[in-house]
Amino acid sequence: MSQYEKGIIAPKSEVLFQLVSVLKFPLAFFTEIDNGTTKVENTFFRSISSAKTLDLNTQEIKAEIIVRLYNFLNGYVNFPKLKLPDIDYKNATDIEDAVLMLRGFWGLNNDPIINIVDLLEKNGIIVSSIDTDSSKIDAFTQIHRINDHHQFCVVLGNDNQSMVRRNYDAAHELGHIILHRKLANIKELSNVEFKKMEIEANQFAASFLLPKNDFFADLVNPTNLEAYLELKKKWRVSVPTMVMRAKQLGRVNNLKYQNLMKLISYKKWRNG
Repeated sequence: MSQYEKGIIAPKSEVLFQLVSVLKFPLAFFTEIDNGTTKVENTFFRSISSAKTLDLNTQEIKAEIIVRLYNFLNGYVNFPKLKLPDIDYKNATDIEDAVLMLRGFWGLNNDPIINIVDLLEKNGIIVSSIDTDSSKIDAFTQIHRINDHHQFCVVLGNDNQSMVRRNYDAAHELGHIILHRKLANIKELSNVEFKKMEIEANQFAASFLLPKNDFFADLVNPTNLEAYLELKKKWRVSVPTMVMRAKQLGRVNNLKYQNLMKLISYKKWRNG
């Protein structure tokens, strides 16, 4: 099987038809020729250093298949065209500006985002959800170059995730698309560079889901943890993320932030 996958040998006809029968994929799936027009440029995982290489490779292949299926269906269904602004991102101080530009480009104003998956799909980003079977891989993004244009595939894990966690994961992956899509090869980044990239994607997610001016105005009682439960109903964002955003906006100091996060852990609100 390994030799088949690596192209060292080809399966005999009878073996090939057994594969078709057992795996329930059409013959053309196994016999199509790579014409060189499709290339995976980057796959953004959050835990490259701690996840197993086999698990990472498996998820990369799954995303490639998702994109192949999408492009096959695109011959029969008119999917939305990709609509992304050309943002020249350079450093973390630009993130708030990048968020404002994207929200304006998509006509979002500063309203809460009710369904981020629907939002991404309407703007031409492929979104899928699968069982990753790994606690180290909960969501990731893959960038493809198809002829002379790019495609972006966001994969969200199905493994025990709340709605607010899913929203945040999708916003985090959107951050990679907006901020980091021009990186040459993330596998060549140092640990320091990789951590910086992840921090930027987290900052983007919080800023995108909780726009600066409107969320700031809603923080009437930012040191009262119970008040965030009401805000959660409006913004569809977890309490820990809102507390982190309140700190970013200067509404709580570092000591109060630490105390709030300890209380969140005590209440077991970390994942929702």
